Amino acid sequence: MQDVIFYVSASQPLGTVQDKDGAEPVNPPVLVRGVPVRLCARLFSSADGGTAYPAASLSDIVSWTFVMDVDFNPETTYKVIADNDSIELVTSQSNPPEVRIPISDMDSPELAAMLGTAESICLTGELVGYNAEGYAVFVLQVKGFTIRNRIMTLDTATSSISSADIAALISAGIEVQYSTNAEEWHYIRTSSDCFMRLRVEGPTAWSGAIKIQKETTMPNKVDVWGHSELERDYMVMPALPFETDAEQGDIGVTYTRYLNRDVTCVHRTTTTEENNGRQTIKNEVCYGAWANRQNLVYESPENFPKVV
Repeated sequence: MQDVIFYVSASQPLGTVQDKDGAEPVNPPVLVRGVPVRLCARLFSSADGGTAYPAASLSDIVSWTFVMDVDFNPETTYKVIADNDSIELVTSQSNPPEVRIPISDMDSPELAAMLGTAESICLTGELVGYNAEGYAVFVLQVKGFTIRNRIMTLDTATSSISSADIAALISAGIEVQYSTNAEEWHYIRTSSDCFMRLRVEGPTAWSGAIKIQKETTMPNKVDVWGHSELERDYMVMPALPFETDAEQGDIGVTYTRYLNRDVTCVHRTTTTEENNGRQTIKNEVCYGAWANRQNLVYESPENFPKVV
């Protein structure tokens, strides 16, 4: 995995990529479709002068996410999604704080469809840091990442092997391990894994890394707060209120949209006032499109979490 180091001002949510001295703006990094990369974002605290971003300001961050896209519509699928569980903050005396962002999958169907046969496209990247309570406490957007297409045919090592095929291999005495980055390996497949390797049971050598498609059929049991029975890291990344169309507590209906990494929830609060002046509040939840919120089918929170 290739390291791409760049320097960026992080004093504002929209960052500016700079030279290593912080003296001049430069173009954001150029990436190549189908080639895994690790972005190493070294953070300045201002748009000029090259002053290091204070590492203490990042000490409360326990998890990160990074995506790239061309639009700001959360209903569409991101063109590039980093290996979010592997993002890490590195500090040293000689360099500004560095956020290392590994991206194993640089050939998603959405990215491939957008590139087509074009030479390149430009994407905006968004890095978000979350504290232990799951709130976003650091946001940095960088416009102008260039994704170049390939001249040669892309690597054909991607395997279409199914979960049933893998189970058959294991039954036949073949050991299988999985990885998100072809460096660190584990036996239980997760939805983030992009590689596998094989060996005959016993003290024999492992095969080379085999690129596989990410598991897309694994259900995510999540409730409106982002809790999950399958992915424990949802506990530190709850859904956050994204948009509300009325003040809470008003008589009538209030719709609130919640977002986390994989699901959009619409929370409908109906507030009525009885003749004696007492208010009745009914809360209901639905998964679906925000634009069609009035036509969705809502259920009481007792029916959640549900598979989405």
